[in-house]
Amino acid sequence: MNKVSAEIEVQAKPRRVIDAFLRHLDIQGWWGISHSLVVPKPGGVWLLAWGRGAFQYVASARIGALKKGKLLRLDQYCYLNPEVGIFGPMTLTVEAKPRKDRGTVVRVTQGPYGAGTRWKWYYEATKTAWPQVLGGLAGYLQRAGKK
Repeated sequence: MNKVSAEIEVQAKPRRVIDAFLRHLDIQGWWGISHSLVVPKPGGVWLLAWGRGAFQYVASARIGALKKGKLLRLDQYCYLNPEVGIFGPMTLTVEAKPRKDRGTVVRVTQGPYGAGTRWKWYYEATKTAWPQVLGGLAGYLQRAGKK
């Protein structure tokens, strides 16, 4: 129960994939956020809010590394859930690797997770959620590429 990883192949260039984690309209389009504050540079803030009303759920981090078209590492990642509490700090890493067919393999890794009942719940929730969220990202990038 140390880390969760999920990956998917998307029909978009690696740079476009990483940008989709940094731009408000993109994140809104595939994650469903309502508010964000992202300063896309190492040391910059990465803050998202979504859910019923404007601020039911919040994810916050500091951008630890940003390699355009390759990698986004979010350090001190924390997740706030009003029903279950606050989780963190963790690291969330997004890697984008090009494929020969013009697609990109996107891999998300989140962790380490803490111990106890709440953390077990969060681990199981993210283990289920990340593949679904990445599916939403793939669909969004495919639709956006056709515009």
